[in-house]
Amino acid sequence: MKSVKSKGAITDQLESFLNKINKIFLSQKRGKNVAFLQDNQARTSSSQILSLLNFAPDNRLENIFKQIIFDYAIKAEKISADSSLSMINFLLDFFTKKKKNNSFDLKKEKESILEEIQENLRRPNRKDYDAFLKKNFSSIIGEVVSEAYNLAGPAGKIIFEHGNIPNPIVELSKTYQFSVQPEINILMANEGTWKKSNVKVFCVEGFIEKVSEIDCILSEAARRNSSVLIVCLGCAHEVVSTIVTNNARKVFDVAICHPVNDRTSINDIFDIATVSSATLFDYQNPISTSFDAESFTDTSDEISIIGEKLLIRNSSSTNAANRKVRELRKRLEETESDLDLEVDYIRKRIRSLTSNQVKIVLPEKNSQEKFNEIEKIDRTLRCIKSFVKYGTFKGDELASSVYIGCVYAYDLYEILSSIEAAIVYDE
Repeated sequence: MKSVKSKGAITDQLESFLNKINKIFLSQKRGKNVAFLQDNQARTSSSQILSLLNFAPDNRLENIFKQIIFDYAIKAEKISADSSLSMINFLLDFFTKKKKNNSFDLKKEKESILEEIQENLRRPNRKDYDAFLKKNFSSIIGEVVSEAYNLAGPAGKIIFEHGNIPNPIVELSKTYQFSVQPEINILMANEGTWKKSNVKVFCVEGFIEKVSEIDCILSEAARRNSSVLIVCLGCAHEVVSTIVTNNARKVFDVAICHPVNDRTSINDIFDIATVSSATLFDYQNPISTSFDAESFTDTSDEISIIGEKLLIRNSSSTNAANRKVRELRKRLEETESDLDLEVDYIRKRIRSLTSNQVKIVLPEKNSQEKFNEIEKIDRTLRCIKSFVKYGTFKGDELASSVYIGCVYAYDLYEILSSIEAAIVYDE
């Protein structure tokens, strides 16, 4: 059986749905968790995105609303923490104002809000920062995340672990990060992550076409039983197959990765070589004539390939990395400001060469408590990043959250208000 919903009925049902979601989001912001079923198990969550994903609509029309709003909530949260709640609030407000006065100019309202946010933006000071943490987060979570963020910096990586400890611990390690394209077959043979200590790195400014080109490297790796990373512009299938086969046989332990961008690949290889104490081969110094077995003693402390990220920890390369950063900063000062791509790329190189990795070690707990704790830490961290970058709006809300919430709410209103009628099939 089917029925046709008019525009008025659709709007009423939409407002009802938005009020339900808004109530859930507000309770989560106040520190309460929402319960739901996931994989036939009862779970609780403080995540607004996860609660929206697992929200059970009353009917098919609500399910349509949910899917449309969920897509925008994901986009908003990727840009700024808590922006999905702001988006729902604005969306409700827009529908209410239009209902009272159909001639109300929402576009002008949106532009006025965005202009007010921009006019009131200011860099927060330490007093603002401490007040923001105290007001919005528990003392323990706020202190741990604040310490981790201060150590890692805006471009740093923060990871979580659990251990048999009574209180949280924050550890800092100097870790250089690069975007790479790993050889997926090698990575999958290691369950998606290649993480080794005392790794010898070879950087090849060229394409490896035959196994014979790197035979000396592979033979020495087998003799020394060493872990080796080869960074090159690309390699033939037979090279990868040979490495995968011999890795499986425990003959040696070798991984290969390539720079992501062809246009900047040479610079990327040079930067990786700088921070990893690598041996660099190019057209003037080919492997066949320049290889020295003694170079295997120049290793990196630890190297990880996780997804499309290459993480390098190497205490012996600090001075070389700092020299490279100074060169890049000088080059940045000399680069024309209107060359946006060039400026962005230099900044990206500097971030790769100055990154820190911070590890937060948390007391061991059951799986649900771990899940909730990491959720809260993740939200706190994202809020701190948004606060440090843009500050707050009218003293309470994150300025970036209000801004993004307003923009996406207006876009959503345009989509949802354009639905003139719907054919609903009853269960």
